[in-house]
Amino acid sequence: MGLLTTAGAFAPAALAEETAAPTDTAAPTTAPETTSPTPTTVLTPEPTATATDAPATATTESPATSAPTTTAPAVPAAPTTSADAQPAVTLPGADYGTGKLYPQLEAPEGSGIDSEEIDPTGAQVKLTYSTLSGAPSTAEGTCTFDYYACVFPSSSTVPKSPFNPGLANIPANSVYTLTLVKGPDSGQVLLLPGATVSTQAHSSAGTGSIDPIFGSDDLFGSVYVPLVAPHGYRQIGISGGPAGEEFRLCTVADWDCVSEDDGDTDGDLITLASVDEDSFATVTTDGSGNATFDGIYQPGTYTLFASSAPTTPLTLEVGIATSLAERDTAVRLQLGAPVTQPTTPAAPAPTVTTPATKSVAAASLAAGKQQTISIGGFLPGEMVSGVLHSTPVDLGTVQADANGVATFTFTVPAGFEAGTHTVEMQGLTSGITAEATFTVTEAATTSGGLAYTGTDVLPLIAVGGGLLAAGAAAVTVAARRRSA
Repeated sequence: MGLLTTAGAFAPAALAEETAAPTDTAAPTTAPETTSPTPTTVLTPEPTATATDAPATATTESPATSAPTTTAPAVPAAPTTSADAQPAVTLPGADYGTGKLYPQLEAPEGSGIDSEEIDPTGAQVKLTYSTLSGAPSTAEGTCTFDYYACVFPSSSTVPKSPFNPGLANIPANSVYTLTLVKGPDSGQVLLLPGATVSTQAHSSAGTGSIDPIFGSDDLFGSVYVPLVAPHGYRQIGISGGPAGEEFRLCTVADWDCVSEDDGDTDGDLITLASVDEDSFATVTTDGSGNATFDGIYQPGTYTLFASSAPTTPLTLEVGIATSLAERDTAVRLQLGAPVTQPTTPAAPAPTVTTPATKSVAAASLAAGKQQTISIGGFLPGEMVSGVLHSTPVDLGTVQADANGVATFTFTVPAGFEAGTHTVEMQGLTSGITAEATFTVTEAATTSGGLAYTGTDVLPLIAVGGGLLAAGAAAVTVAARRRSA
């Protein structure tokens, strides 16, 4: 990789030195001073991509030498077209440049998940061109992530990188769409039924240096295009444990947090001195023997320790979620029946009012505007999930207040269809569901950027910079730690 990087920095300069500057072989024509017609200026515009493209190149026609000297009327010059008068064309999506294609799976901004933590292995992405090198195209192909590179089969007809034929190459003056068609094996992002995770993008109609051998605009460039999907990280808890007992969770999946040799030749003794204390989270069970750890965790196998048996590991398998409701329900280590407190009478169950109290800040509003909806009737303090319909949009979870009222404040996605829509809420402890409706008066038209319909209401960020190389596997432990 270092060799390729060095070559990439050196090659353009070398090619420039080896390529002779073009010369004009047409000798100027000398005509009599009184008979030469006015030269006509013809502007030849480059293919227009964006308002910032280079202006058109002007060329001058040589005056004809056979024009009559005295009898021919003067020929008026052709009207001159200004480059500034050329209509600007806005291409769909963001411009990510040219070069080798690297799709990048990301969780929405604000979810607390760093894109570098997501293992995309096994995910599949479809690349579809509508314009390829300035010409209409139907070229398409599907790649599969092998670690952080999305590899296309040899049978795929999309343009390939000359240095790595498994990777697609994005040429200049192209318009294309990336669509996530299969989620990663890790389950760290979700591809929900009925939802579309896609990005529309383009590359500028560049007129810069073209490699004379391969014809690529930037053979050594890399194009990182984000695909933003709902995260698949989950909560972890304890159920049915002794009341008031402390439990410690190794927050790194598929590890027991043992960081050094404990001196036991059999390798089966775990001592508190031999563990990585920074990788633990701690909770104390309540009077019913239940507790939930802070943060969210990727799917995998987790190790826990009870304070009553600190050297005896307990394991909990956290599976891959298939829905937002499943994702937002804590996976609990079942230790037994909940502990009761015989000396303290049980508090009466809270009364649930049906139908629930509802409050909608704006009965109607335009797409792209902020909405606030409150619904009562939930258990005081319970976590409540919310989903915006018709096209499913994950609103995340909030905690009901002391009166059992849950409030969601969110931005209606730009491009959301006009009409009546519903916010559905569900209590994750009580199972109580309630909903409220409002009207979207108009659907804004998006002119480019990232298109993500059907899950989280969060803006997407075009992420530049490099992805982790395969040799960066040594940071896997840090990358898999729980998100704060």
